[in-house]
Amino acid sequence: MAHATRQDTKWEGITMNRKSVNSIAVLSATAFAGCNLFIGLSMGIYWLSLSPSIFYHEFWPQFLHFVLTIIPLFLIMPVALVLSARIDWHKPDLRRIWLITLFFYVVVTAITSIIHLPLNLQMGAATYSSDAAARNEWYWLINIFGQADMLDASSNRSYWLLWHVPRIALTLLIAYFALKASLSAPYESNKDHH
Repeated sequence: MAHATRQDTKWEGITMNRKSVNSIAVLSATAFAGCNLFIGLSMGIYWLSLSPSIFYHEFWPQFLHFVLTIIPLFLIMPVALVLSARIDWHKPDLRRIWLITLFFYVVVTAITSIIHLPLNLQMGAATYSSDAAARNEWYWLINIFGQADMLDASSNRSYWLLWHVPRIALTLLIAYFALKASLSAPYESNKDHH
């Protein structure tokens, strides 16, 4: 039976391998950054080419597809980042890098929660007619922040895209610092400790 090495950490009865946990942190962070880049650059350019009212109607179904891809990454990433920080906690330089990475994640979460989530739902609610809203059992949730005004579509689109720029920068920083922390200490082979 293999025993835990300095590269493994026992935490509440679970042995976590540093290389595996760091790999999940780096992969989820880089995938999340890639999703944000795609949304900002590809979709952002496309949305700017649309008239404001068409933008509202195109945005909501596209947003629903993004959510299915990006939320799992958004939820896996902090778990892997926290576990990576926990494994490297005894190494002050690595602990500092992981804490910086987690700070950037918190800032992205704050921007998403304060700016994008309410605006996404407001723009989504604006696309429903009163008949469609009455038939949709989830409309109450979509309409929790009210409806965006169609007259504000152009400014809402600009505001959404403007605030997406720091999200892109922060997600790239998360990926960079996760990779930096992962590569800052060598991984040891279990064979060396038998």
